[in-house]
Amino acid sequence: MAAINARFSLLATAIDDGTILCYVAKDYAGNVPLSHTFQSGFSTAMTGAIASLAWSPDGYCLFVAYEKGWTTWSVFGRDGPSTFNCNIEHAETSGDTWLTQIRTATWLGQGAQIMLTAGTLNIFQLDFARSAAVGYFSCANLVRALIQTPMEIQIYKGHELPDLTSISSESSLWHHAQYPAAYLNNQWPIRTSVISQDGRYVAIAGRRGIAHYSVNSGRWKTFSDPAVEASFAVRGGMCWFGHILAVATENAAGNDLRLYSRDLDLGRNPLYTEIFNMPIVFVGPSGEDSLLVYTHENILYHYVISMDNNKSQLIQVGQIAFHGVVRAPSRVRSVSWVVPESQLRNGDPSRDVEFASVLFLVDDKLVLLQPSRTPEDDLKYDLRVIAQHVEYYILMRDQLYFNFTGAEGSAPQTPSPGAFLTGSYSYRQEPFTLRDSLWTFTGQKLRLWPAVSNVLSSSSADALSDTLVDIPVDFYPLSILLTKGIVLGIETTLLQRRDTPFPLFRSDIRTQLFLPYVLRHQLLVANDHAAAFAAVNQYQHLSYFPHALEILLHHILDDEHERKRKLAKARSTEVETALADLTLDQKTPTQPTHPSTLQPDASQPPSHSSSCRYLPPHTSARWCNASARQK
Repeated sequence: MAAINARFSLLATAIDDGTILCYVAKDYAGNVPLSHTFQSGFSTAMTGAIASLAWSPDGYCLFVAYEKGWTTWSVFGRDGPSTFNCNIEHAETSGDTWLTQIRTATWLGQGAQIMLTAGTLNIFQLDFARSAAVGYFSCANLVRALIQTPMEIQIYKGHELPDLTSISSESSLWHHAQYPAAYLNNQWPIRTSVISQDGRYVAIAGRRGIAHYSVNSGRWKTFSDPAVEASFAVRGGMCWFGHILAVATENAAGNDLRLYSRDLDLGRNPLYTEIFNMPIVFVGPSGEDSLLVYTHENILYHYVISMDNNKSQLIQVGQIAFHGVVRAPSRVRSVSWVVPESQLRNGDPSRDVEFASVLFLVDDKLVLLQPSRTPEDDLKYDLRVIAQHVEYYILMRDQLYFNFTGAEGSAPQTPSPGAFLTGSYSYRQEPFTLRDSLWTFTGQKLRLWPAVSNVLSSSSADALSDTLVDIPVDFYPLSILLTKGIVLGIETTLLQRRDTPFPLFRSDIRTQLFLPYVLRHQLLVANDHAAAFAAVNQYQHLSYFPHALEILLHHILDDEHERKRKLAKARSTEVETALADLTLDQKTPTQPTHPSTLQPDASQPPSHSSSCRYLPPHTSARWCNASARQK
């Protein structure tokens, strides 16, 4: 039994013991190497044999039906909702065969729903809630934790709430907004949704047209003319710049990039339209006023948004052709770039393309392209794969709402530790700790580089891994709350109650502090005490900061205990090896195996010198030296 994931070019194959082997099927030479495995945490006696495999259309979820239940995994192995912890007797009594007897599974609605059959005449429909980054890869969708369901969007509101409130499990932490009924009826399913960086606006796109929503007013805006709404489809994504929405569309006339204003009604004429010859693959923001547009012709366009007197337009200031560098533009999921700080603040925007290092997320590989000059002074790019099995990444420097809210013209320098200890360091000079961090989630581990400059300057894979911080998580991380020092995720629990005629899945918020892992890396690995003091100064106002230090101390003590244990084991191994060598070096098999028991004359007491005379020369020297040291 097998299932194909066309989005990530994966082939999942089930074997008899319940393990699922996942192979990569995109090698142009015809090789199909093993990528990773899916292993259920339950025994085969509890699960039974695998009955069905089904990848979601977006490629992010694998649904696996067993003879006695079902489970889900993310594309690279993070386990999701499962029914193996259900009460089987209760399920059989209430007739909930979809919990334990699934035989076939078929996804619908671009992965928003799945249809299940259980060997009877009944067909069950199961709705899924998923991150909006699945439909359209946007770092804002990840940072703001925008969740998309078949009927509504859910927005996490904890960014602006007090520390302890933001990590509670209260339902009030989520803002719910149902889709406009008319738009949902005409354009189901909702394929794409995107939130603004400040969390004020959300835009959605179904099969045709768009609609957008204001969190503050709670009002949707849709096209008043259904014909105009049906005249285009979103292809390539959307993004917000304040109240301006940039939309990549496909229509009867071709492909274009449109600007709409939240303050105006949706009508036939957008604020501005930029025509493209080829379909747009990705559109996303960069910095305060820059827009990156990547097309099927393998060209990355750089635009600056100009907004004057209620008039908005796009001004192209540069472009980069990646012919021969990116083989398949349609496989690109996201594009970001890193412009040096000096160029970003003081340089000419038209020259950004000469200095920018470009990040491509191609399938599951995060690829870095760094510019350099040839002897003929031509611009070329050096390609490096810096991470694999990437489900998503977040480049924090693009999240302006969290990193550039102050009025400073540039990020201040990291101070020396002594400045904190003497109190000579003012709050206004506090550095933007982790403002340039790069985060990746690989299905099993959440990883970050505290500064993306470390990635750019690393000349080898070893140097790249030395600057990497691993943050273990036992849940799926939906968002990084940078200002609160925590990782936000959701865990799903199956509820079966006798006072309700049906079971349901409940989603609970899960959080984990990332600050202890960052501090341990800065203190013990990078030996960067200034950065550690800067992080402490930034996060010390949090009410749970003392708990973060307790976790840090616990980790350090565990590391020290593990180090001593390994050292003792290594010494024990050396002694055992020496004894084994001594046994092999004996001249006759009847001689004693330990030098302290070798006695040339029974009438004389044993001594180290007499013992050494009965050993081969190299062994004798070793033991005599050891005896001398003991004396």
